[in-house]
Amino acid sequence: MIQQQCMVLLVNMLLSMIVLVRLLRLVIRQIRVGWTIREFNGEIKMTNKLFEHTVLYDSGDAFFELKGNASMKLSPKAAIEVCNEAAKKGLWILGIDGGH
Repeated sequence: MIQQQCMVLLVNMLLSMIVLVRLLRLVIRQIRVGWTIREFNGEIKMTNKLFEHTVLYDSGDAFFELKGNASMKLSPKAAIEVCNEAAKKGLWILGIDGGH
């Protein structure tokens, strides 16, 4: 009886993990196609980006106004402004890719 209950519990845990992995894959796929995650009142919502991938932005303000993310092209000046503003807001910058 106890072994049977343990097996049922293990199967339920495995199914929960599979669902979680599929959900994470879906979220990652959505982020890759240009969506950003915003949090409103503790609730995660997906919002569409407002910027263009082909434009080189020269203002750090544009990053926050246009709901920018890691795929937004910034000039060195704009990247510095974004880092400074992020520090003021208590946000983390995980990496900066140069070349623009």
